[in-house]
Amino acid sequence: MATTIKKQTTPKRQRTKNLKVRFGDVTVSSEKPPTEMVTVNVKRSREVLQRFVDNVSKPGVTLRIKKSTPQYSVAEDDPDVFVRLMDQRVERGRFVNGSFVLIE
Repeated sequence: MATTIKKQTTPKRQRTKNLKVRFGDVTVSSEKPPTEMVTVNVKRSREVLQRFVDNVSKPGVTLRIKKSTPQYSVAEDDPDVFVRLMDQRVERGRFVNGSFVLIE
């Protein structure tokens, strides 16, 4: 009596496209995401980028300043002199040892 040995078959794997990305000496491999997922993520990224551009493209800075908070700037005619605006008063002076000293 002869016995026959049947070769064991393994189920075929579904063929997926692998994606490999290299970072220096490290290679990361993963399954390629579906096209629909990529399309949705690209759309969301563009929306976020557009909101960012809309908010950043406005020139200038908005300062919310409380009363009795001094604002300092450099005098246009003399770069060694500072102008202090505080409580609707404009004063000219210099900084000496970290303190604002008025010019007479």
